[in-house]
Amino acid sequence: MRTGRCERNSSITQEVWDSWMSMWSSEEYQKKSNQSKKNRRQGELEKPAPSTHTSGAISHAKVASEIEKNSQTTVTSYQVFVYTHTKNHDGETFINDQAKEVNEEFVSRREELIDIG
Repeated sequence: MRTGRCERNSSITQEVWDSWMSMWSSEEYQKKSNQSKKNRRQGELEKPAPSTHTSGAISHAKVASEIEKNSQTTVTSYQVFVYTHTKNHDGETFINDQAKEVNEEFVSRREELIDIG
């Protein structure tokens, strides 16, 4: 059964809410939910899910807009990636190994393209 937020929003009818609660508490749903949690946690249900980016619910488009507003320059997708995947947006300390590997691959390919002109 869900352990997080369990208060019905007033925009959701009681009938719909009851059907959701019934679905969420079913054995089939719990099995799928636990498998999804396990997948997000690299196979260990007890360990916390790794961060995927540091912008929370803010879209990358909004992040790009804010960076552009503050820096008075146009930003690239790569700059948004680095901003949203480094701790304290420092541009150097990546939040996980996957983000670091993606960055290294991008930098490597960019350098190859620069070399060949």
